[in-house]
Amino acid sequence: MVKILLLETKQGLPESELPKDLEYSSCVAREIAPTLRSLGHEVIEIQSPSVADAINAINTHQPDVIWHAGHGQKCITTLENEDIWMTHKSSSYGECNEDRYLEYAPNRFFSMLSCLAGSELGPRLVASGATAFMGYKTSFWFVACDYEPCTCGSGLDDPDEIRAVKSPMQCDIEWLHALAEGKTVREAYEQSQAKFQSEIEYWENSTHPIAATVLQCLHSDKEAQVVFGAMDAKIGVSAPTPTPTPTGTPTPAPVTPVPISSIFECIFPRIFTGTLTPRLDRGVVFYRIRCIIDRSVSYPPNLKQ
Repeated sequence: MVKILLLETKQGLPESELPKDLEYSSCVAREIAPTLRSLGHEVIEIQSPSVADAINAINTHQPDVIWHAGHGQKCITTLENEDIWMTHKSSSYGECNEDRYLEYAPNRFFSMLSCLAGSELGPRLVASGATAFMGYKTSFWFVACDYEPCTCGSGLDDPDEIRAVKSPMQCDIEWLHALAEGKTVREAYEQSQAKFQSEIEYWENSTHPIAATVLQCLHSDKEAQVVFGAMDAKIGVSAPTPTPTPTGTPTPAPVTPVPISSIFECIFPRIFTGTLTPRLDRGVVFYRIRCIIDRSVSYPPNLKQ
């Protein structure tokens, strides 16, 4: 048995921009918590955690594995209301002017659903003693609703729309699920990648109007996923000294641009040409990306310029 800490954030962006933006991920973590317990592990759930809440939970429970979702940058990740949590000193971003909370890294497994944190912060955590890190080297895409929060499909009747809002997050949480089943870090990564591929194949065979958008999210997230650390380590088992070398992420199948008329609105960034725009610069601090199910128009909706 090991201890797994789920830091279940709900709101990162101002609520006026997207209510419960982080809850889209955290609700999926809550859904899998009973499964993790059934495998014999102790699961600690902290909802809407501030940095102080997270540090208190780590000091109190001494978890072996930490999962969280939060907005991020290459050298930084955040918790509730973009409360800045872990950072490493880097010239790549202004807020990264010091190392913060890296002393909590040693001998732990980190699953970090945080845009770009896999490019710098992940390797730095492993260099600071973390056994393993899974995260994303670029932005993480997911499907949300603009009319009211539809986290984990709440308020939706269409089974495919419910699947759409959960699909990328379920692929992400599969790494943690695989670790809990006794898989190695490498095997867990492969199982998570296989989950991405399974979802991609499902949506490639779907005629639902939202399929093209979900596919763009899944292809991008699958390519962005990285793992660092002791690749043969298992939770609850003493691991060899990790090294900050990433896995060789498989090259995803190319994403074929689709006509604008068949793309659901995506903002932060929006899709204008059928390709993934890195960022819509509005002077905001963190990457804030999601694809929107627009209820104000019927399928397929017009893209708002």
